[in-house]
Formats: sequence, structure tokens, C-alpha cells
Amino acid sequence: MGNPAMALPTVQPELNVITVTPGVMTVNVMTNIIEKKNMRRIYLITWFTILIAVSCLQAQSGLVEGSVTYKSQELIYIDLGTRDGLAVDDTLEIWHGQDRVGSAIVRQAATKTASCFGINPGEFEAWNIGDKVRFHRAVQSTQALAEEALAVASDSTATAPFDTLGRYKASSQQSVRVVEARKAETRFFGKLSSRYLGVRNSDNTSANFNQPSVYFNLNVNNISGSNFSGNVLLRGRRRSSSTETESQTRVYSAGLTYEK
Repeated sequence: MGNPAMALPTVQPELNVITVTPGVMTVNVMTNIIEKKNMRRIYLITWFTILIAVSCLQAQSGLVEGSVTYKSQELIYIDLGTRDGLAVDDTLEIWHGQDRVGSAIVRQAATKTASCFGINPGEFEAWNIGDKVRFHRAVQSTQALAEEALAVASDSTATAPFDTLGRYKASSQQSVRVVEARKAETRFFGKLSSRYLGVRNSDNTSANFNQPSVYFNLNVNNISGSNFSGNVLLRGRRRSSSTETESQTRVYSAGLTYEK
């Protein structure tokens, strides 16, 4: 008697097949590029939103206040300048305590200081050191800043808000051009001074000794655009007394230099 053959189960190995589709990889790469552009736009929008917020704060505080630091016969000097938005011919208000005591116009403006003259001479006489100076600074409108921010943010070709390397190169090239232009110019600078010495008799009626003198120092750089420079230092004097007169001129130094 034979037992029928029992069929043994067949075990087939499981294979994990990974199929790479070029089209899918292309979609993933394009997705990464789009995400980078979106991040760039978000960065730009955030940056200009901060600028708009700062502009709004400036618009609310457009009134700038300083004080009078010095007063001459015709001008007053204040502790405000171009960094505060001040410019030549701007009109300022002068306040003494809670009272407005006149208006002034900016004649000259530096970075931190400015000089002003009064519109009304009668008002100018009443101004004192320590009086307050006020003026309304011009602030760019928030709408204009918003439009500019949206225009930049919507530009798909924008790469980065700042190009530090490019600005550095441009600044370096400009500095080189300025130095070369200065080297090509003949530059003069020096000093001229005079002195007088006199001795009188005890009765103070006549002088028995006089000595005027002149000092002269001159430096010339890049003569006619060349690499040559020169300098000279001299002194001249004339001594006179009741008995004699003497004139003398001395050259203390003179030179010519060449620089590559």
C-alpha cells in the first residue's frame, strides 16, 4: 500500500522591485526649485514688512527736536544735522519753554550740527542757548513703501535682497578711481604767517627798533600729474633801527622727491 505523494508547498522568495521613473524625479527637482523661490519671496516680503513697520513709526514721530548750542551776532548753531534729515534752506521753529519765539532758516548743515539765521531780526535777539528747535522731517509714505516691496517680492528673477560682494567690488573700483584721479592732479598746500617786533623808547614817542618777518611753507604734490613732488620753507625779515637797516631772506629747506 502506498501513500499518495503529498504535495509540498512551494516557497517563492519575495522580491522588492524599485522602479525609478525619470518623470517622477524631474517633478521632485522642480518641486525643490519652486520651494526655494517661495522661500525667497517669503524672505523678501518679511524684510520689506519690517521696513514698512519702521516707516510707520517714523511717520508717527516725524517731528524732530534739538536745541541751540551756540549763538553769534548773526547765527545760531544747533545740535541737528543731515543725519536727522536736515537740509540747507529748511525752516525751523524756535521754542522757549512752551512758547514759540520765532522761525529760523538753515544756512549750512553738517552731519551732526547746523547753523541758522533768523527770519525776523527782532525775534533773533530773544533767542538763547538752550532754546528748543523743532522741524518736521519728510517721511516716505507707507503706501509707496508697500508698492515697492510688493514689486520686488513679485519679481521671480530676484535672487537675493543684497549683493554684498558686488557692492564691495563696486566700492573698491570707485576708491581706486578716486585715488588715481587725485594722483593725476597737482595739489598745493602750505602756510604763510607773519610777525612784527617793535621796541620803543621809555617815553613812548618813537621806535628805535622794528623787525617785521614772514614765514612761508609750500608743498606741491604730483607736479603736472607726474610722480614728482616738491617743498620749500623760507623766512624773510627786515630789521631797522635808528642807526642801520638790514634785510635777510633764508631758505631753511627745499627738496624734490619722486614716488612710484
